[in-house]
Amino acid sequence: MTFDEAKKCLNDNTIKRNHFNRAITLICWDLETQTPAKGVVRHSEAIGFFSEKLYKIFTSKEYRHALEVLNTSRENLTEIEKRIVTLSIKNSDKTAKIPQHEYVEFSELTALAQSVWAEAREKNDFSIFAHTLEKIIEFQRKFISYFGFEGHPYNALVCEYEEGMSVEKLDDFFNTLKQEIVPLIARISKEPQINTEALHQKFDVDTQKKFSKWLAEYLHFDFERGLLAESVHPFTLHFDKNDVRITSRYHAELLLSSIFSTIHESGHALYDQNMGDDILGTLLSEETSYGIHESQSRFFENLIGKNILFWKKVYPKLQESFKAELSDISLENFYRMMNIVEPSLIRVEADELTYPLHIVIRYEVEKTIFENPSLSIHDLPKLWNSKYKEYLGIDVQSDSEGILQDVHWSGGSFGYFPTYALGTAYASHILYHMRKTLDFDTLLEKGDLRPILNYLTQNIHQYGGLKTPSELIFNLGQEDFNPKYFTDYLKEKFSKIYNL
Repeated sequence: MTFDEAKKCLNDNTIKRNHFNRAITLICWDLETQTPAKGVVRHSEAIGFFSEKLYKIFTSKEYRHALEVLNTSRENLTEIEKRIVTLSIKNSDKTAKIPQHEYVEFSELTALAQSVWAEAREKNDFSIFAHTLEKIIEFQRKFISYFGFEGHPYNALVCEYEEGMSVEKLDDFFNTLKQEIVPLIARISKEPQINTEALHQKFDVDTQKKFSKWLAEYLHFDFERGLLAESVHPFTLHFDKNDVRITSRYHAELLLSSIFSTIHESGHALYDQNMGDDILGTLLSEETSYGIHESQSRFFENLIGKNILFWKKVYPKLQESFKAELSDISLENFYRMMNIVEPSLIRVEADELTYPLHIVIRYEVEKTIFENPSLSIHDLPKLWNSKYKEYLGIDVQSDSEGILQDVHWSGGSFGYFPTYALGTAYASHILYHMRKTLDFDTLLEKGDLRPILNYLTQNIHQYGGLKTPSELIFNLGQEDFNPKYFTDYLKEKFSKIYNL
C-alpha cells in the first residue's frame, strides 16, 4: 500500500466511523430522553449492529496496514495527522484485543443497562440492577486481562479516561485532597450554619426550565448548534461541534439542582462547541481526556457559578422568575445558601468542599471491585454505605440515595469517577493562570463572559484531542499540574464565608 493509498484508507474509514458513531449517539440520546420502555431492547440491538460495524473498521487488515504505512512515514505528516495516526493505532490495538462477539455483546448490554438502572433507582431496589451490573463488571475484568496492566489492575481502566493516569498517581492526589479538605470541613462543622429552607420551597418546574434555557444562553451555549432537554441524570452528548445536546433535571423542591446541572452541562457543551474547525470530522474532534472535559464543566459550575460576582447580574433574573419565593432573600444570603458546607448523600448536589470526598468514595469502591475478584455484587451496597459513614459521617438510608444514584456504571464507565476530582482541580489550575492575563472578577461582575470563554477556547477547547492533558495544563503557565491551586482556592473561599 502506498502512502497516498494509506491516507485515503484512513480518511474513508474515518467518514464511515463518523456515520456509525452518529447513529449510535442518536440512539443513545433517544434512549436517555424519550424511548418508551418496550422500545429499549430493539434500540440496544441497533447499537450492537452499529458497534459491530465499528469493530470491523477498527480491526480490518487493510485499516491496520494503512496505519502502519502512515506511522512509518511520519515525517510526511502534519502535526494533526501525526496525532490522528497515534490515537488511531492505540484505539485499533485496544479494540483488536477484544473478541468481536464480546465487543458487540457489551455494547448491547450497556445500552439496555441504563433503563434497568433507572427502574432500580426509581423503585429503590438494588437487586433489580444487581445481575446486570455483575455482567458489566465481568466484562470489565475480561477487558483488563485483554489490555494488560502494570501495577494495579484498575490502572487498565483509569488510563482509558485520563491518558497517563494510574492508581499510584491518584492515591497521591486523593491523599493530598483529604489532608487539606477533611480538617477544613471539621472546622466549618463547628460554625453556625445558614438556614437553607427557603431554597426547598416548591419552585414551579416549567419556570425552572425557562430559566435554565436563559442561563445556558447567558453562558454562551449556542442553541443554533445545540439543544437542552430533560433526563433522569444530566449529561452532554456531542455529535460534532455543530450538534451538541445537553440535559438537566428538575425537582420542584430543589431549585439549585437544575441551576447547577445546567451550568455544569453547559461547561461541557462549550468545550464541544468551540473545538477547532481544522479538526472537525477527525478523531481529534473529541475531548483529549475526561479530566480535561470535566475541568470545563467544573470551571463553569464552581469557579463561575458559585461565585457571588457572577450572581450580581444573574440573581435579579432569578428573583424575577420566582418573585414570591426569592424576593425576601438577599444576594448575600443566597450566595451563602448555595455554598453551605454540609455532608450529604447525593454527589451531584454536594457542596463544593465535600464533593471531592464523594469521588474518593467511588474511587475506593471501584479499586476494591477490581483488586478483589471474590467480592460479591450483593456486598457492594454495604461497602458503599460504609464509605459514606467513614468519610462523610452520614448513614445511607436507601439504594436510590446510595449505590444507585449515579448512572455511570450502567454504561460500563469504571475508571471515570476520578476525572471529576481531577477536572475540578484542573479548573483551579486553569483559573490561576487565567488571572495573569484577565481581570476575571471584573468580567464576572459585569456579566462579560466572552473573554473568559475566549481564553478557554484558545488554550483548551480548540485543540480537542490534538494535545495531551499534561501538554494543555503545562502550556498554560509552563508548569505541571499543581493541585495546591485547588486546595488553596477552597481554603481561601470557605474561610471567608465562615469567618475562620
